Amino acid sequence: MGKTKLSDCFNSMDEVSAYVKSLKLSPENEELLRFLFGLIENEGDCIPVKIAGKKVNIDISIVETVKAFNNAGFKVLACCSGLAAEHSRAKFFRSSGYISILKTASSERLFRKIFTYDSMEINYDEETYLQPSISIRIEGSERVKAYKWGKIHKDVMKEKQESKL
Repeated sequence: MGKTKLSDCFNSMDEVSAYVKSLKLSPENEELLRFLFGLIENEGDCIPVKIAGKKVNIDISIVETVKAFNNAGFKVLACCSGLAAEHSRAKFFRSSGYISILKTASSERLFRKIFTYDSMEINYDEETYLQPSISIRIEGSERVKAYKWGKIHKDVMKEKQESKL
């Protein structure tokens, strides 16, 4: 038997939110659970970016990378720079950065072509906001994470340029 995914239990993120509220937890525990389920707005230093017709707050250091992903045909579902300097006011913080895109057959083929990194964790069988997704997780010091984000951005832009030829 495979691992249970959130979409096995819920049909929408509104259902997830209602479930968390129904648990009648302390405010602190409810907020933690909302964070873990992706129900809290970005608390980092961010810029609103229009993605799929909706304004989404994206960490400042990865705005151009997220735009590049979307312009290259990927649908970004969620992301976080993982840079502590951008999350000084956040109550909860993941020390690793990530970007998750909607998983389709074409996005997976293109992702596998572009990203052949040994130094970053790439997961082709994730779920983000109840949708199948692919994600890159970025770990290391602040400097290492910034370098890795730069490499990812460069590789997405390179693929976009090559696909125009």
